Amino acid sequence: MKKVKLIIAICLIIITVLPLVSCTIGKNNENARTYSNLMTEKELSAIVIDDNGTNKKAVTFFDEEINDSYIIDITAPADYDKSKTLPLMIVLGSKIRDIEYQALHEFMSLHDYNIIVATLRNSDENTINKSESRDFIDKPSDFGDFLTGNVLGWICENYNINTNKVIITGYDKGGYFLVHELLTKNSYSNYLIVNPDPLSNKLTEKAQEHLQAEKKPLLAKVCFINSGDNCTNQGYPIADKIMEEIATLDYKDLQTQKSVLDGQGYNTIWCEALIRGLCNLNGWEFGNKEAEIVEKSKQMTALEKDSIKISELSSDHMYYTEVVEFDPNSAQYIQELTIYDEEIGDTFKVHISLPPDYDATKSYPLMLMTDGIWRLSDHPELRKLMINEEIEDIILVSVGYPNDYDVHTIRERDLVTQPDLYLQFLVENLVPYLCEHYKVNTQNMTLTGHSYGGYWGLYSLFHSDTIGGNKFSNYYIGSPSLQCYTVGNKIGVFEEHYYKRSKKLNCNIYMTIGSLENRFKDPVANFMNQLESRKYEGLDLEYEIIEGYDHNTVFKPSIANTVKRFYGTK
Repeated sequence: MKKVKLIIAICLIIITVLPLVSCTIGKNNENARTYSNLMTEKELSAIVIDDNGTNKKAVTFFDEEINDSYIIDITAPADYDKSKTLPLMIVLGSKIRDIEYQALHEFMSLHDYNIIVATLRNSDENTINKSESRDFIDKPSDFGDFLTGNVLGWICENYNINTNKVIITGYDKGGYFLVHELLTKNSYSNYLIVNPDPLSNKLTEKAQEHLQAEKKPLLAKVCFINSGDNCTNQGYPIADKIMEEIATLDYKDLQTQKSVLDGQGYNTIWCEALIRGLCNLNGWEFGNKEAEIVEKSKQMTALEKDSIKISELSSDHMYYTEVVEFDPNSAQYIQELTIYDEEIGDTFKVHISLPPDYDATKSYPLMLMTDGIWRLSDHPELRKLMINEEIEDIILVSVGYPNDYDVHTIRERDLVTQPDLYLQFLVENLVPYLCEHYKVNTQNMTLTGHSYGGYWGLYSLFHSDTIGGNKFSNYYIGSPSLQCYTVGNKIGVFEEHYYKRSKKLNCNIYMTIGSLENRFKDPVANFMNQLESRKYEGLDLEYEIIEGYDHNTVFKPSIANTVKRFYGTK
């Protein structure tokens, strides 16, 4: 039993990392840490510095023990003065984009604070996941020696670093690595651990030495930040029950702080986590100005704006012939927009059709459809309903991918694995662009999704108050794939956590399945019962089984019903 309790405690350390606040550390009588350059001649000779004359450098390191090369992007303040010591932040597990550097710069100016940032990126982006597993999970001790003996040793020789104010930051697997460092070597004074990968069993043996010595000094500041999505997996709910037991371990000199960003996605908290972490580790408040800086970092970047190209419908679209045969004029009124998203790291093809007799002095409802590769024919079909005056004039938008993409793999990434990034892309990039260039009634926008898209639609609904920014007033949810999960959680968990945050859902939901979708009937009916039992204030909910249709055919009649329900004239 004692061993079981120990293993549970270790799991909590990885998933929740002790009840977390702050501290300073030392390795000698003056409490000063030192980092020496321990590189071999071969490693020293392998260093390559890409210096473009600005405050940014890309330094390539080679490690003999690991037998691999790494690139460290080092960014110093624009007015860096080497005669003055500065803190250093090392970032593992995620890159920092230019717009996030800008946010950090604005944040630091706000607090009259300067810092040097060193970010790890693999020399071969195609092998980064393999390298992260090796370095952060399988052989963290070797990688830890490389960081302190090679990277930090070199940085301290070339920059004037306050070694007591080195902050090491780790995201996902990088967060796991930081917990290993804390419990085995404790090489740093400050740890910012973001969404750590909960692979706790690998640390049990090493951590046991620390756990058995309850009063053993563990000198460090530890700030743990978790997204709401990462706090709903099966391992997390037991955290509160044994938190007090972990607290009784009472490490001497260890001070910790924990923050949970409720309702936030696993992949969308990075900039906020960096700024909150710096606030926590320095004893500053995260206030309205800091929140404004984070919000600005979500806006379209210069790279994303420059990527935008708009043209007529391309004849090489796989469904071009089908659409033109249905309506020969469709090639003239369907516009094709190409847009890149930095966070996702990919390009999207968006098709836009304005209503007949579009008048730029009027505003129109907007309906946004996922799985755009298969939605092209819906543009002329739904336009016909407008011409026949069965529905209001609306702007139709479908979001898809370039022709040569493996659509099935990519849509799983966007709709299931990283639904938060996809939602953020639509809300922060695409919708603002559409509203800027077309007359959109922002109080009457509809989001639609089928299958994986239906699952994503529900995910978006239960993050509408956070990532979604309450942008959409109507949702069509078609045959949702409720067997899917994101960060270990099925959709019912996200709904439960939304309900804890809010008892309001000010929107209209229309959900359908086909009568021939036998394996969907019970899961969807059970979920609908759960949703109805909540009695959300402001929610108008309708569920319909469409007779005679299966999973592949039910979307067509359903989307026609959707526009008639939300925008019907009769």
